[in-house]
Amino acid sequence: MRHDRTDQPNVQIELAGSIPADAADYAKDKVLHLVKYARRPILFVKVRLMAAGHGNNKNVVAHANLDVSGTPVISHSVGETTTEAVDLLQDKLRGRLGRM
Repeated sequence: MRHDRTDQPNVQIELAGSIPADAADYAKDKVLHLVKYARRPILFVKVRLMAAGHGNNKNVVAHANLDVSGTPVISHSVGETTTEAVDLLQDKLRGRLGRM
């Protein structure tokens, strides 16, 4: 059976701490962009964005779990902003999907 690259996986975005609601849309767009790098269908994606740290040492942690035709692909990244954390996460996941 041929995999249609236009199929979109089910994407769940979870926000924790002081992460703004619009970060969910940004994260979803970024992970959906990864579909074209997967050699097998991505069935499900869960991304969790969390504010971490205190005072001047605040960071954002982005954690992703992908189900690629039954094979889990897990990655995380840390950035100073939500955008940076999600962009770094996308880069890591793209590399992992390319090596599968």
